[in-house]
Amino acid sequence: MFARRIFRSNFLHADGATADERGALAAAGVSSPMSQNYLAWRRALLWFGAVSLGFVLIAGLDTRFEGFDAPENPGILKFVVVCLFLAEIGACALAVMAALRWTKVASTRSLARFAWLCLFAVPFLLFFVPVGPFIDSELYQPQQKLMMTAGIGLVYVLTLAPKLLGLFPALIRSSLTLKTLLPESPMPGWIAVVMAPLYALFIAILLVVAAQTEQIMLIISVSALAIAPALIATNAGRLIQPCTEEEAMANIAFVRGKTLFANAIGIGAGVVFAFDLLTDKNIEIDAMDVLLFFMSFTATFLLLTVVTSDLLVGLFKSAFDRDTAMREAGLADGLDRRFNDLETLGLTQLRAGERELLSSIRKRIGGRDGDGPGAPPPPPPPAGGG
Repeated sequence: MFARRIFRSNFLHADGATADERGALAAAGVSSPMSQNYLAWRRALLWFGAVSLGFVLIAGLDTRFEGFDAPENPGILKFVVVCLFLAEIGACALAVMAALRWTKVASTRSLARFAWLCLFAVPFLLFFVPVGPFIDSELYQPQQKLMMTAGIGLVYVLTLAPKLLGLFPALIRSSLTLKTLLPESPMPGWIAVVMAPLYALFIAILLVVAAQTEQIMLIISVSALAIAPALIATNAGRLIQPCTEEEAMANIAFVRGKTLFANAIGIGAGVVFAFDLLTDKNIEIDAMDVLLFFMSFTATFLLLTVVTSDLLVGLFKSAFDRDTAMREAGLADGLDRRFNDLETLGLTQLRAGERELLSSIRKRIGGRDGDGPGAPPPPPPPAGGG
């Protein structure tokens, strides 16, 4: 049931709160069916995120402290490893507490945010501490010390990468879900439309790396994963319009169907590529490391989806209140005049005149070929008309 909620995020039909959940929420003072469905959806994400974090902690114990006591490792690295481990334990504990207190809105929201901060803010602050001053200069030459610090920095970046990579899909997932919760509002759709191209460009950068590997499966995987968010931007009209609940569900289902097909191709090609790497005798890759990376990304994505959803609900309400206050204060007419002035310049159009530019180029090319305005007039028709 929780997996179906996460996958479909359908608040109107079978994926809403159960009778037992509605009873627990009613006892906690939550009587709105819409609010009950939202909290039940959050509950599923929190539990899956907490379980994923717990799996990463337990399954990764064997390799986490491997080489911990090596004399060449500076003490600062040992300190960072211990702090990261404690931060993940704290994030897992906070996520479990947030899932257990899912009926207490203020408590579960705060716990979810603190869990995310443990996963991201703690490593981010720790990685700001330079390692160089803690490296014994008597053991390493300056060039060796530089290479060592650069390698440590690369490890830090790879550690933060899955946490940052989950930001874009979490925001997109949150906004699409909230569009079904707030179908009359265009703001959730705008968040998805704005974030989707940025996410697609981010993945497109990885496509450059994939192309250099000359691995067909990897290229197909990254290309499909980049196309998926781009499809959201191409269907902006379906997402930003105010509509009824049924229309919102139909529009979201249409857009998700397209993105799901692209993501399925990307994930399938990625699995084939990973399987080829695991079975290649010339490349040493541990399957457990791949699984731990996937589970870590899943936990981060789910927790961040909860946190961003809670944050976006507050931002949407604040924006709605400010828009209402603007109209009541009579400022809407002035804003309308300013937009009209910009509209006369064509600056309010989402397209930047691509069709006009291409048409102008075709005319110029046609003129050079003898078909445009600069060409000589055509010969007169033959006598008798033809």
